[in-house]
Amino acid sequence: MNNNNKHGVLKAVLWVIAVYHLAFGAVLLTGFNVDNLARSVLGATVEISDQVSYMFKPLGVYTIAFGALSLLTALNPTRHRPMLIGIMTLYVLRLLNHLLQMNTLHEVFKVPDSASYRSIGILSVIIILLAVFWPREDIAEPAEESQDD
Repeated sequence: MNNNNKHGVLKAVLWVIAVYHLAFGAVLLTGFNVDNLARSVLGATVEISDQVSYMFKPLGVYTIAFGALSLLTALNPTRHRPMLIGIMTLYVLRLLNHLLQMNTLHEVFKVPDSASYRSIGILSVIIILLAVFWPREDIAEPAEESQDD
C-alpha cells in the first residue's frame, strides 16, 4: 500500500472517530433519547435520574471536544501527531478500562457479554488501525496545488 493510501485510511478512521464522538456528545449534552442510545449502541440499561442527567452534560462536552480534536487531527494527521498520540492513548485506556470493568458493566448496567466483546473488538480494531496507519516521519502531507491567478 502506498503512502497516500495509508494516509487516506488513517484520515478515514479519524473521521469515523470524530463523527461518532460529535454525535454521541451532542446526545449526552442535550439528553435527547440517551437511554435508548445507551441501550442500542452500548447494550447498557441506564436509569435516567436528575443526577445522571446532570452528569451526562459535562461528559457530553468532553465527548464533543474529543470529537473536535479528532476532526482536526483527521484534516492533517502528520501535522497533528501530538493529538494523534492523545487519541491513541485514550483508546488504549478505554480498552483497558473496559476489560477491567466488564463485570461492573454487566452487573450494574446489564450489559450483555456479547455487547462487551463487541465493544472490546471495536476498540481493538481502532487501536490496530491507528497503529498500522500511523504517519511516519518520511510521509509528508500531499502537497496542495497552488493557484496563481
